[in-house]
Amino acid sequence: MKRSVFFLLFWGLVFSLNAEDTGGVDAAEAGNAVAVAEGDENAETGDSGSFAESESIIESLDYIAIEESKETCIVIESNIPKTQIYLNGIFYGKTNLVVKDLLPGQYVLKVQAASYKSQTFFIEVRRNYRLTYRVNLHK
Repeated sequence: MKRSVFFLLFWGLVFSLNAEDTGGVDAAEAGNAVAVAEGDENAETGDSGSFAESESIIESLDYIAIEESKETCIVIESNIPKTQIYLNGIFYGKTNLVVKDLLPGQYVLKVQAASYKSQTFFIEVRRNYRLTYRVNLHK
């Protein structure tokens, strides 16, 4: 859990520094990542709305497949078609989604679909690997 809080604090700092330079996410919004890590289920996030009471943060999501690749990328699959995918609070698209050219490291993955409980996970991106993650949403 300490590792999870560290990454949320790190990304909160990154977002707040970004807000000063680009007018993006302000420090209050960036601080919500910390509130969520501490169990505040009513903390709001960027463009994706507010966390529902039923949303949970899972410490990490393990990949279901790993392949060596010339590109660094991840694949996000879901049991629900057109699940919305957010990485570090930025909307990337809908499932099944391939995201290329990410920097290696850990990311906060949020998945949501209409009429389903949204979920948030920590995932890993590895250089020169294609990692496939599968998320199962529930009502």
